[in-house]
This record gives sequence, C-alpha cells and structure tokens, in this order.
Amino acid sequence: MNKQLEDFYLNNGTDDKERTLEFILAQDDEWWEFTHDFIQWVFPTATKSGFNPNAPLLIKDSVMSYQPNNLNDNYNFERSCLRFVRFLELDSDKPWWVDNAPHNYLRITRFLESIKIVLLRQIAYGDLYTPDMIKVISPQLKRIAENNPNDLLYVYNNYWAPAGGLEIIK
Repeated sequence: MNKQLEDFYLNNGTDDKERTLEFILAQDDEWWEFTHDFIQWVFPTATKSGFNPNAPLLIKDSVMSYQPNNLNDNYNFERSCLRFVRFLELDSDKPWWVDNAPHNYLRITRFLESIKIVLLRQIAYGDLYTPDMIKVISPQLKRIAENNPNDLLYVYNNYWAPAGGLEIIK
C-alpha cells in the first residue's frame, strides 16, 4: 500500500493539500459537497483520478500484500464510509443530490470501487473489521434509483452495479 496513503489513514500524515483525515471527516456537508479534491484520498481506487492526479492509487496487488499492523486503518476506513453515507442521506427516497449534483454519481462509483478493493484485502487476511458497506448501502442505492428512474437507473446499472458488484435492476 502507498506509504503516504497508509500514513493518511493512520492519522500520521496528510493528503496533498496538507489536510488530515480527521480534518476531512469533521467538515460539514456543505464542505463535502463543494470541495472536490479530497474524495480521491478518502476513497482511493486503482484508477488514476482525472480531477486529482496527485491522489494515491489503491492497487489491488499492493493492497493484498499490505498486512495491517494497526487496526486504526480499518477503523478509519469504516468511519470514512459512515461519514460519506451520512453525507449522501441515503435514508431519503429522493436525496438532495439526485437532481442537483450529478458529480456525486462519480463519488458513489469511487466509493463502491474503493470498498470492493479494501474488502478483498480484509477477506484475504481474515481481518474483516469494516462492515461490508456494499451490503449496507446497496438496497438504499437500488431504492433511490428505482424511485428516480430517469438518469439514476442508467447510472446504477452501468456504473454502480459493476463498481460494487450490485444486482442489476431490470
């Protein structure tokens, strides 16, 4: 795993803008909505970000070889997941971002991809401390897509389902 990313998740380092994970998690929803260069650090994937090219990559092979010596990285990843779910207001049938903020569709795809990579490592090492957030949020995402079928049904089936291994909506 990228040493800078590991330090960031252990609260021993910062992202490329000198922000700690604690700082990011403490920000309000408005900050989360209008700040676009942090999500790539909080939910890294194996794909280079076009928006934040300085963000580290979470390469499956390097993640699988990384053995945690501190459970804080799992705990902080879980905290990050829960903060993002709270930001998205997934308990609503029509969250605020459905019509107003399609860039959050990309954030959700990134979130699902990141979770899938992290869960592979945790399963491989038998240290599944992070709840399977994909199982937690997939019914909520499915319900939102079904209740707002115009763009979201397409986004769900073509981006979110492949990213998180979710069931396709027919």
